[in-house]
Amino acid sequence: MPTGKTIYMGVTAIDEGGYSRNHGADAFVRVKEVPTLNLNVLTPQVMYKEDAKFNVMVNENDYNIHRYKWYINPVNDPTGQGGSVKSGDGIIPSVMEMDIPVGEYKVIQEGYYYDSTGERKVADMKSITIIPGLEVDFVVIPYKQVIGKDMLLVNKSKNYTSEKWWIKPKGSPDASYEELIHSNYYFNRPVGEYTVKLEVFNPSLRVNYASTTRDVEFMGIPVVDFLLAPDLLFVNEVSVITDLSENVTDKIWWIKDTKNLTYVPFIDLENIRDNKYEFTKEDYNKFKDNGKEEYTIKLTANGRMLVEINEYMYSYVHGRSFLERDILNVLVPINIVDKEEYLQKQAEAIFGGKTKNAQYIKNSAIWNGPIEEIGSNQYRRAYSMMFYLEDELFKERTAIFKYPTPVADLNIVNDNGENVVKETKVYKKLTLTGEQESIIATNAKDIDILREGRTPTNYPIDFDSKYTRFRIKPISVNGFNPEIDIETDKKITVEDGIAYIVGESETSIRINKPGVYEISYQVYNGKNDSDFKPYHLSDWSMPKKINVQPDLDPIVENIQIVTTNYHNLTRDYDNKTNLKAEVEFDVTLASLDDDYIDLNNTVLMFSYDKNNDGVFNNSDGGHLKQYIWLDDNITDVYKDITGSNKSFFEKLEIEDSSSANEKYIEEIQIKQLTNNENRYIKLRVKATISNSTRNILGNFRVETKTAKKLKDKDWIEEPKIKTPIANFGEYTYNENYKTNAIENFHLSIKEPRTGDSSLIHLLNKKFTIINNAPTIENIMKREKFLEIWIAEAGTNTFTQAEIKSLLIQFKNNGIICRIGVISTDGKVIKYDLDASEEIVVVE
Repeated sequence: MPTGKTIYMGVTAIDEGGYSRNHGADAFVRVKEVPTLNLNVLTPQVMYKEDAKFNVMVNENDYNIHRYKWYINPVNDPTGQGGSVKSGDGIIPSVMEMDIPVGEYKVIQEGYYYDSTGERKVADMKSITIIPGLEVDFVVIPYKQVIGKDMLLVNKSKNYTSEKWWIKPKGSPDASYEELIHSNYYFNRPVGEYTVKLEVFNPSLRVNYASTTRDVEFMGIPVVDFLLAPDLLFVNEVSVITDLSENVTDKIWWIKDTKNLTYVPFIDLENIRDNKYEFTKEDYNKFKDNGKEEYTIKLTANGRMLVEINEYMYSYVHGRSFLERDILNVLVPINIVDKEEYLQKQAEAIFGGKTKNAQYIKNSAIWNGPIEEIGSNQYRRAYSMMFYLEDELFKERTAIFKYPTPVADLNIVNDNGENVVKETKVYKKLTLTGEQESIIATNAKDIDILREGRTPTNYPIDFDSKYTRFRIKPISVNGFNPEIDIETDKKITVEDGIAYIVGESETSIRINKPGVYEISYQVYNGKNDSDFKPYHLSDWSMPKKINVQPDLDPIVENIQIVTTNYHNLTRDYDNKTNLKAEVEFDVTLASLDDDYIDLNNTVLMFSYDKNNDGVFNNSDGGHLKQYIWLDDNITDVYKDITGSNKSFFEKLEIEDSSSANEKYIEEIQIKQLTNNENRYIKLRVKATISNSTRNILGNFRVETKTAKKLKDKDWIEEPKIKTPIANFGEYTYNENYKTNAIENFHLSIKEPRTGDSSLIHLLNKKFTIINNAPTIENIMKREKFLEIWIAEAGTNTFTQAEIKSLLIQFKNNGIICRIGVISTDGKVIKYDLDASEEIVVVE
């Protein structure tokens, strides 16, 4: 029955006849009036984010409304259950921003009251439409980036006509915003976190301005590094730590010594074994130790980094093809933003468990290429993505504290400049040098000093100390006497048969005895010898073996008769006056090592077998000798040695039939054919021999003796062996030899340092001179059988007795010969000896 109305009520009855009859009395009833709501949407159509206006008229009538609720639901949810985009208690606000998606909605206002049946609801519903308006939105690709690379800002706003970009360090006041003016909205910044703001405008809209912000970060490449200098220290010195780390957090410094395996935090090494300290660069940057130890310092820190990975996305997983689900849905989208969950799983699969954190950077994944067909109904597409990683990084460096014990080394150099000397010979100069470069420096400055060839400043080597010394130790040397066999101008001490050269950094020596020696070096860097500490004394350097070879004397390699005139050179045969013969021979001298040949001590000796007994060393008066001492002024042209003040002659006392005395060697001329650095010399000798009587004929012998001459650089400054003295026979060759002639000639030359004459080399050669002058010249050769032809000239002919004498002389010299005589009238006669040495004529 209608509410609020008064009605009449009565009773009507039907009688038995079917007729109605009224009974009783009339009554009137009033029904209560229910509440009413009238919802008005004053702006039935508004733009996105524009304010909508509402009005609600309430008439409670006979009831009290005890609560209100309102909803804005999409039209596709008319029940209002769970589909509300906006809702609230009470009366809907009169003005409300419509920041809800564009579309059609129902606005519902409800009121609740109680009647006799319980809680009852009254409601009103109107429509409202949200049309597109000004929307602001942007994305940052990626929102974390490494310095040196750009970020891309992508504006996704709608319904705008202009825009502005702003940036500021995160957390700074709004006034610090800086406008970004970049084409395509790429930008880069130093390391740090920033807030980027986008503003959009549209003057034609009621709400013509909107803005939004995003936080971004430019990350530096994390570096954990530090310097520890110096890292080689002597006791009580200080090493400085310089932190070079960048873009890391939560730094902790650790230390361990080489005896322990566990790192502990530290700040100081004082009593490090009892107390542990935390360490940061801000409160301490150096450390030292009072003992001999080796320490490893480690710096740990948390580092954040971005890693770009190239991967493929496939159209199948575990062999299942997605073609039936449309491959375009998998591989064709312009970017992979909608696959963020999948990419995060990729990050965890690649880096999970290896770092503290592995996180996919939102919006960083992009396609890198086209779709590739890799099999039947199987496709893939390359893409790149960026991961944010956070991990603990570390750096280790080791410092060594040592006692200031120097390290010595040795260098041996010969006079040829060779510094790897393993072999030399006696009497040769060697230079021993201590190697200061290998001595341990005390700090970085001293290392630089060492490169300049100087010694450390904190613990310099004491070269005056008796502990700084060279050691020369015989290994295989017969009868080694250090005081004689080692020569130097420095101080030598001898201990147990070993030679020491004391207090030097460099010294020159000469070893005079062949054998194998070990040479080593030791240095001392203490305050002084009286305050000796073992750790200031180096070990002996690694011994260097040197093989000292014996000295080899030069030899007379060869004496070769070149030409001989076996007749008188003059033509006054009948008067027998001024008769001479001439002989030429070559003398070859050779040095077997690198000595020089000493021409000043090279001697020619001529011997004449006067009694023709074939022996040249008896003293029965039948043998005559003459010596010619050469000099080093010989040139490559003939030089008259008789004019040299170093040439000495002895007159041979030769008695002829008239008891006249005559001169033997009249003239010696010499020239130099070859000279190879004074080590190989070949001389051409031309000797003129007097033959004034017919007594001088028969066997002659020439001998050569030579010696060596040391090079000047073989001698050290003050050698123990003074100027060489050569002995020649029973006489002494002294400095007066230039004026004392025959008295200073000698039978042999002695080695100038040792006085030993057995090493001087001698070679001899025999030749024979006859009296008459033949017209046919023969060069005498030592053969099994010779024919000698004599062509007579003049009236003084040969007798058979003279020919017999010649045959016997040849026989005594091992020459079996036959002499043919051609007389002036052309008659030819051949002579020979029979078994009893009687002359016979042969056909």
